[in-house]
Amino acid sequence: LRDGYMSLAMGTTEFLYERAQCSLISSETVGGAYVCTINIAGANVRCTVDTGASTTICIGKSVLRQMKGVERTNAHIEQVGINAEVVCSDIVNCNVTFCNNFFPSVPIFVNQQSIEETDGYVGLGFLKAFDMLVTPLSLFARYNGAPVASLDSYNAVRREGSC
Repeated sequence: LRDGYMSLAMGTTEFLYERAQCSLISSETVGGAYVCTINIAGANVRCTVDTGASTTICIGKSVLRQMKGVERTNAHIEQVGINAEVVCSDIVNCNVTFCNNFFPSVPIFVNQQSIEETDGYVGLGFLKAFDMLVTPLSLFARYNGAPVASLDSYNAVRREGSC
């Protein structure tokens, strides 16, 4: 993702070289999408990998109770879903550990509704910091050095106060 290119139909040597540099992040799917575990503020959160979402990580409200060291921002956004549903999400900052990398103060979007089948979803605001290797049965990733989106990245769409 950092370099902005995609390789398709890799040869065996190229695949094995790339695979050796990555960590397995998922062999589980829900509804055809990979599901990975992300440690957010001390809680292991099962998230759908959603490359169509521009946010960092969105979680259902019930997951917030499991987390420690959450910093409230007094901000929220309204997201419009694929079926035109509007979801209000309070924004909190949390420490996140994923793929053996630590990220301090990541904006986490806490949806006012539950998220079905998983605890949340992880979007490109976070995933852009990782190169991904996708196979039919597994998803691998490696940190590429790009920053995850900060709270300031959402200045144009965030609003003061909570939902």
